[in-house]
Amino acid sequence: MKENLLDALRCPLCRGVLKIGRIRRRSGGEILKGSLVCAGCGEAHPIEGGLPILAPPEVRTDVETIGMEMIRICERLGTKQFAQRLLADTWEPSGGWRRKPGEPAVTPAQVRRGGQYATLRFEKSRGKGAPGKSESKTIEMLDLPKRYRILDLCTGGGYLLCELVKHLRDDHHAIAVDISYESLKFTQGIIRRLGHPDRCAFVVGDARCLPFADAYFDGITSNAGLDHIEGYVRAIDEVSRVLIPGGVFVHAGNTRLTVWGLEDVLTEAEQQSILERQGKPLGEAAVLEALRRRGFGFRAPYREGKWFAVASKK
Repeated sequence: MKENLLDALRCPLCRGVLKIGRIRRRSGGEILKGSLVCAGCGEAHPIEGGLPILAPPEVRTDVETIGMEMIRICERLGTKQFAQRLLADTWEPSGGWRRKPGEPAVTPAQVRRGGQYATLRFEKSRGKGAPGKSESKTIEMLDLPKRYRILDLCTGGGYLLCELVKHLRDDHHAIAVDISYESLKFTQGIIRRLGHPDRCAFVVGDARCLPFADAYFDGITSNAGLDHIEGYVRAIDEVSRVLIPGGVFVHAGNTRLTVWGLEDVLTEAEQQSILERQGKPLGEAAVLEALRRRGFGFRAPYREGKWFAVASKK
């Protein structure tokens, strides 16, 4: 983490100004290990592997572990039995959705893994080939020449970000945020392999309480990010808070959301009941209505097969 990132950052708990705390390891102008301390509430937030961890203290950042557990349960019990557990709301991951008091925000193993194997996997699968249509359309709708401070929300595997950084100029200031430390480290590794190590900063944070200053960004992107957030309306509230008046939020997502991997074993009504219980959007109509209620204006969305993209202006 570079110290000039402090201008954008705020405490996720009270939105107070953050200051550099103890620095344990530094490389050139980058802080690799240390802490940020809130001038308001006094909470200390760790910096691990060069990334500030600004998710609320109780929120887990190892969501890949939970995802892998779901896959293993499906393999052991069968997809149908797991689907019924989800439908009955009786499944709880062994690691829990929240971190226990005293647990580290990031384990040493997560720091060590960095972005190495994900970078290689990316190079083999998509590499430097042509971007997908959703990524290209999202960047086009962002209208980059008019945007200077850009946030990529729920970066995940970085498919949009890897294309976006190719179009950034020296006067652009881009930040990627995701709840998963490992996803960000993997994507950071990919960006470095693509030759753009300094074009984007990475911050671990929860989209439902973004660790950024009010009205800081003039452009925000989401490549299916809202589709995966439990309590996505809170994330839209936060997008509105950190976006300047007249700023643009571009979201690409599924026109009709399903429970991934269980489409063939659950009816549409059963899938919708699970999504509603989790606080996830049911698709395009739900996202557009949430944006409309929060004062965003937009033209008719662009649609292509099962996905849509909308540019909404605050």
